[in-house]
Amino acid sequence: MLDFDVNWLAVISAAVADMILGSLWYSPVLFGKQWMKAIGKKPEELGSPTNAMIVATIVSLIFAFVLAVVLVSLQVTTLVGGAGVGLLLWFGFVLTNVALGLAFEGGNRTVGGLFLSYRLVAFLLAGAILGLWL
Repeated sequence: MLDFDVNWLAVISAAVADMILGSLWYSPVLFGKQWMKAIGKKPEELGSPTNAMIVATIVSLIFAFVLAVVLVSLQVTTLVGGAGVGLLLWFGFVLTNVALGLAFEGGNRTVGGLFLSYRLVAFLLAGAILGLWL
């Protein structure tokens, strides 16, 4: 049975960590230049990030909450255990679905690779944070 009694401070912390990671990942500090080149756009062509940031906030909160529910339900209470479950969920759901989409839709492999690697780190990081705090 799923246990929905989660530590909301941990969930919010994991969501904030996810958003900070994404902001850095797609910035010029890390992979922003490669991503912009891969999508064939310049920064000024992207327009206002307001809508994307609203979506990112909602998605990060949902992601952290669902991961917390899984960890609580599995009674995972360690950094390594949380990161391990994060890795397993990324592998089973994110990698498989993105790879399938890339295979059938012929998407840009650079964009897909950047997204997959970002989400891998996000799942490991959020899993570790939640594993420690739950």
